[in-house]
Amino acid sequence: MAADLSKAWLTSALESIIATEAALAAFKGAAHDRVVEKFHRLDQSRIELMAKRIRRAAAERYIKTMNEYPQQRAAVRLELQKKTRHMPLRKLMLAAPEVLSAISPCYMASPLSVSQLLPPQVLFDVVIFDEGSQVLPEDAVPAIIRGNHTIIAG
Repeated sequence: MAADLSKAWLTSALESIIATEAALAAFKGAAHDRVVEKFHRLDQSRIELMAKRIRRAAAERYIKTMNEYPQQRAAVRLELQKKTRHMPLRKLMLAAPEVLSAISPCYMASPLSVSQLLPPQVLFDVVIFDEGSQVLPEDAVPAIIRGNHTIIAG
């Protein structure tokens, strides 16, 4: 009984508000749902288009870098053709930094791996630490010096 009374009162209050508010009186749920669906389709299309644009920009950067640095390109290709006795990554990064960045613009590594594998110079635009509270400052500094900017999250 109390639920019925509450429902009646709330329905009456809603009808009163709709009658006095022009924006609510003009609201059509079906039309709103169509607009939301259209937005969803357009947004999904935009996301797919942006993925294509990013892939194309990366490919163009890769080709441009390969053409600008033929010696670096040759050094990387030589390493890729080898079956054994590969050059350590630290030395390869010194020999071909631009080409390696064009091939793989994003790296994921632990602070210890960064210290062991990469030369001590600025290599990256941004260094990102996830779960930064778990990284000791003395472990983080070697990675931080290899980037122009640092983002620490967590």
